[in-house]
Amino acid sequence: MGLLWLVSGSVVAAIGLAGAKGRLPRQHWAGIRLPSTMRDDTAWYAAHRAGGPLIAAGGGIAALAGLAMLALRPDEDVTATASLVAAGAVLGCVTIGGVLGTRAARRR
Repeated sequence: MGLLWLVSGSVVAAIGLAGAKGRLPRQHWAGIRLPSTMRDDTAWYAAHRAGGPLIAAGGGIAALAGLAMLALRPDEDVTATASLVAAGAVLGCVTIGGVLGTRAARRR
């Protein structure tokens, strides 16, 4: 379980960082893919500059939870709790990052 959170959290963090730095091109695979952000490149980059840092933070929290699970080898109850915390962090950060990004895209 720890490896799953480490890898998936790292992927989410990398996508968030790439978006925040303007290095995530507009495409249909990764990023904040909503009608308002897919409208044009200006909206896409504005959305990811606004929401990318929070998305990266959520991925970082999940990756750290996975690293802790691998290092500490907790029992099943602690692993389940850590997984719920990691899932909540990713879901919350990605949702709020998406909302911030969508608002930024609409202002463009």
